Amino acid sequence: MTPTLAAGWQRQTLADVLEQLPSGTQVQQGWSPQCEKEPSQHHEWGVLKTTAIQPGSFRPEHNKKLPPHLEPRPTLEVREGDLLLTNAGPRARCAVPCLVRQTRPRLMLSGKVYRFRPQPDLMDPRFMELYLLSAEAQAQLDAMKTGISDSGLNLTRARFLALAVPVPPLWEQRKVVEKLEEHLSRIDVATAVLASARSRSTAWRRSL
Repeated sequence: MTPTLAAGWQRQTLADVLEQLPSGTQVQQGWSPQCEKEPSQHHEWGVLKTTAIQPGSFRPEHNKKLPPHLEPRPTLEVREGDLLLTNAGPRARCAVPCLVRQTRPRLMLSGKVYRFRPQPDLMDPRFMELYLLSAEAQAQLDAMKTGISDSGLNLTRARFLALAVPVPPLWEQRKVVEKLEEHLSRIDVATAVLASARSRSTAWRRSL
């Protein structure tokens, strides 16, 4: 059953709200060459591993060095503001989204990762990330995955673009994001205080 939307909210598909990328598509897929095992240095080209995309968190250090005999593909370089989503892997690792808030240069998308951006006049990328992380969106995406077993599933671009997304007014999207980020900041502070208290407690027990 589709949840009822609040007043002023619309429901559209990703195809309705994503902008066209320089590649000429709304969703760009990367490249998966045979890379070296070690990660690339800052001045070297690397290809992202799927583990670079964690739920709501981008980890650029998870990459493999491009061999010197292969030419890099600058059109696949990850940029700040990109939304990324894994499109293949075990069920738990397929359709994992994150927003790239900060990255280093010379990192390319792999073939198991999609890149996309919302139209800026329709959707805040932070709000889109939050929605893609939601239980509602993940249930939709899970139903779209195809494959013989849970150990190897795929999410095609056509199915992904058909994903239904709520589209509130931009000001309301930003309000939702700011409120949630405020709560998460408080949780981070509380977690740090708890960790410090546990550390002191351990030290006291050892001294006793």
